[in-house]
Amino acid sequence: MLEYFISTHGARKGLADTALRTAKSGYLTRRLVDVSQDLIILEEDCGTDKGVFVAPLLQDDKVVIPLSERIYGRTALEDVRHPLEGTVLVKAGEIIDQVRAERIEAANIEGIWVRSPMTCVLRNGICQRCYGLDLSTRKPVAIGESVGIVAAQSIGEPGTQLTMRTFHTGGVRITGEDITQGLPRVEQLFEVRKPKKIALLSEIDGTVAEIRDMGGKRKIIIRSDSGDEKITFNVPSAQLLLVEEGDVVKKGQILTEGYIDPQQLMEVKGIEAVHTYLVDGIQEVYKSQGVSINNKHIEVILRKVAPVNKVRIADEGDTSYVVGEIVWIDELEKEIQEIQSHNQRCMDESVALLKGKILRDVIGKGSLEHAAQYKGEVLDEQAIRILLQPGTALTELIVEDKSELVRVIVGESLFRRELEGLEILEPYEAGDRVRIEANSPLTIKQLALITQDLRKPLQVLDTDKLFSLCDVTYLAEDVLCDGEIVAHKDALLTKDIALKLKEKSIEEIKIWKAPETIDISDAIQEYLISKIWGRSLSKVIDSSGNEPEDIPPIVDGSIVRGIIEGEITAIEADGEIYSRQKILHSVMTEKIYGKVLLEPVKDNMGNTVVPSGTEINQQVLERIIEVEPAKIVVRPILALSQVERLIQKVIFVRKLRQEPIWKPVLLGITKAALATDSFLSAASFQQTAQALASAAVRGEIDYLRGLKENVIIGHLIPAGTGAAVNRNFEIVEVEEEVSYEPVSVDRS
Repeated sequence: MLEYFISTHGARKGLADTALRTAKSGYLTRRLVDVSQDLIILEEDCGTDKGVFVAPLLQDDKVVIPLSERIYGRTALEDVRHPLEGTVLVKAGEIIDQVRAERIEAANIEGIWVRSPMTCVLRNGICQRCYGLDLSTRKPVAIGESVGIVAAQSIGEPGTQLTMRTFHTGGVRITGEDITQGLPRVEQLFEVRKPKKIALLSEIDGTVAEIRDMGGKRKIIIRSDSGDEKITFNVPSAQLLLVEEGDVVKKGQILTEGYIDPQQLMEVKGIEAVHTYLVDGIQEVYKSQGVSINNKHIEVILRKVAPVNKVRIADEGDTSYVVGEIVWIDELEKEIQEIQSHNQRCMDESVALLKGKILRDVIGKGSLEHAAQYKGEVLDEQAIRILLQPGTALTELIVEDKSELVRVIVGESLFRRELEGLEILEPYEAGDRVRIEANSPLTIKQLALITQDLRKPLQVLDTDKLFSLCDVTYLAEDVLCDGEIVAHKDALLTKDIALKLKEKSIEEIKIWKAPETIDISDAIQEYLISKIWGRSLSKVIDSSGNEPEDIPPIVDGSIVRGIIEGEITAIEADGEIYSRQKILHSVMTEKIYGKVLLEPVKDNMGNTVVPSGTEINQQVLERIIEVEPAKIVVRPILALSQVERLIQKVIFVRKLRQEPIWKPVLLGITKAALATDSFLSAASFQQTAQALASAAVRGEIDYLRGLKENVIIGHLIPAGTGAAVNRNFEIVEVEEEVSYEPVSVDRS
């Protein structure tokens, strides 16, 4: 087909072009209808204070569409005053008729703010004021008018004229440039596609500091007016520059030739600039072919393409939204208001609780630099707001209150998880006359009641921690209670001692960090392998004092095993005699000499030879070697210790919720038609299986607000006489009085 089109001549080429491209025009019309079919006039006035700025359409500094033509039939957003006389030409809320439009243009006003279908705040449909005059009747548009269908037909029908006229501008271009025009350009704008040849936009106000040639490309450097910001653009050498060094540029100004990318324009100047660009771009194409279309029709379609009442979630924060989800702006604003009011309440509670207390430590995940700077300082309101800001990495604060340490947990759910199973030491009166008895493990249900209204710290005993330390930790100091020693220093924390600590309500204990357990057999094996393994063996003496005849030529595994198990008492290797006693002494000296014994050393009868807490000197070492225990637990004299708090004062502050981050959304007519609230409309357009499956998974409800879904179901369409305002009325039967015709006397 393409080869035929290229090789054919004149008139036949025009006919083929018409036939091929008319289908594209029809498909564009179909997409326009699909995206706008649910846009119906529903109310008289939405009450918005937003609108669009309308100015004459200029092309090459020539007026293509005058201001009077563009504002005729629109509703003024604010009073329009004569720039010289100061008289009000049009009041806010009034519809601009032909006479008023001409007066405004005659006053040389550059442009005015008017209501627009794009900025109407109704969630479904459009209001009368934002739409203005019905262009077919020259009267205010009627409620129930299907303006979406009218707009789609008004834009789609002249599309065939664009198609049939494109061949007049034919010719061969082999430079690879993007010369999109006519119907393809209109389609590109409505679909918000990225152009092939993109014009770069300045992202800041500033000055072109330098344009540098760099072999095949050029680098444009723009410095901001303040001088503290610099932005660099790389431009292909073949692309024409529209600025020179030293030029002053504004934010959003075009720097190179080409078409503007709407997505980039939205990021630089916002959604309003995109609206203006798309409206003017579409009008330029139609006007170049002599086709006149009112701005209102384009704006109705752009209400769905670049909606102002829908946004895309960029970061869900602490909400139920999902990143990339398209949501209604009014729902999002309501959610944000709830988050802000919740955060204000929580912050007021936190300030009342923490103000005036001394911050001793901070615990959390990630970077805590913002919190660490306040350690040791008295907390004021500003510090508390910085510490507990939304999205903070803090999980706990340790504060000092009246010389007592209080653990402040950030977040209700974390508070419940941390305290579940701990024993409360004092009875607690929860709401609704619920009493939590002392010395009972806290349950999730009880903690849920506590978190509703916790006014003072809870005193709790961490029994799980206490019993988890049993039989594995050693005390680093004597535990005292009322002057009486409950447990001695360097003693193993047994279950009996733990029960005593619990009974006496001991608040904290100090334990040794990482005590050393030495297995004597492993230590001897390590010594033998490092010192005498592989040496030439000349003599072996067994435990009976005899000299075995069959011995290996070198010290191997059998010799090492015999020495460890005591079957061999001495060997001669490389002319040096090694006795088992000498080896044991060397090992003990290396491993435990000068350290403190943490477990008592007992003989075979169970008698204590060396008690725990004894420093191992030469005399103690000899006694230990005589007993030859299997394992020894020791610590360095200057060992590190740590404090384990068993009884804590715990309270919580409510975690502040993080607000969602959103950005405006550009959809294009195809994506907008699929993103509609009606799954029936979406499924009947494209991707039927995907649309229905997604709706089923989400459990969506189709409220049948548009024309298409009602036609599918077989209902009366909600437009015209089928609109709700024209259907919701009640017929009341009125009794008419019987009137009698007077009869004259003569007739009687």
